[in-house]
Amino acid sequence: MKEVDVPEPPKDATGKITDSTFQYNYYKSHYFDNFDYTSSALLRTPIYEKKVKDFVEKVIPQIPDSINKELDILLDRTKPNEEVFRYLLVTFFNHFAQSQIMGFDAVFVHLSEKYYIPYASWVDKDYMDKLKKEIAKRKPTLIGNIAPNLKLVNIKNDHFIAAKSDTALKSNPYIGDYLNIHDIKAKFTVLAFWEADCGHCKKALPDLHKVFEDLKDQGVQVLAIHTISSVEGKRKWIDFVNEHSLNDWINAWSPYSLDFRDIYDVYTTPVILVLDANKKIIAKR
Repeated sequence: MKEVDVPEPPKDATGKITDSTFQYNYYKSHYFDNFDYTSSALLRTPIYEKKVKDFVEKVIPQIPDSINKELDILLDRTKPNEEVFRYLLVTFFNHFAQSQIMGFDAVFVHLSEKYYIPYASWVDKDYMDKLKKEIAKRKPTLIGNIAPNLKLVNIKNDHFIAAKSDTALKSNPYIGDYLNIHDIKAKFTVLAFWEADCGHCKKALPDLHKVFEDLKDQGVQVLAIHTISSVEGKRKWIDFVNEHSLNDWINAWSPYSLDFRDIYDVYTTPVILVLDANKKIIAKR
């Protein structure tokens, strides 16, 4: 297939380019010239997948809103051809379902809600029910949303220090004060869901603490939420915090409820989110 012949950008009388995005916009808008991606005949050629994949991964700006907009155009134009529509939808759906790029879960949610759930008649009811539950779990913590509030139990620094040498105190689950995430006053709040038995957490939490020490004077606060609610979990939590001197940030847990797992989609650890002063999610891992 013939490549797009991109003209020179417009220039003023002095030869200065007047539109720095002209060539990119021209290339993107003419990318599918002479290539009918709605055709079943082209679908069976070896170049089809690469052409579409390159457009999605290399031509479109890798920003969720931009990707959603362009995928809408591609999918809506192929709806009259069920074979092509299904191929593209499944391809995009699988790609973004597996993506590890921060923020791309918003594309997966968008594709699921707007196209897969309404139109994927080829999947069975059990799978569709699971997908609906998955989307319901993911949506509240998409980047750009206000972080759901949680009522946690905050354990203060002096308890960690005292419990270091007091087995009974270390095992007491009825210590601490209630804390709501939205009550934390900070320019940026880092939520870190973790557990002392987690191999990745054992490295990530001390690393996060080093970053916290560098940034705490710039208005950054960390709320480290231990996810094991048992007495044994508390003992391990106390030991880990003391061993790594993690008691100068906010340490909390949820001993009376596991709702946070569904609310924040915490089924592996660590899960880390960054909130702005208004508790809007601006980054996550």
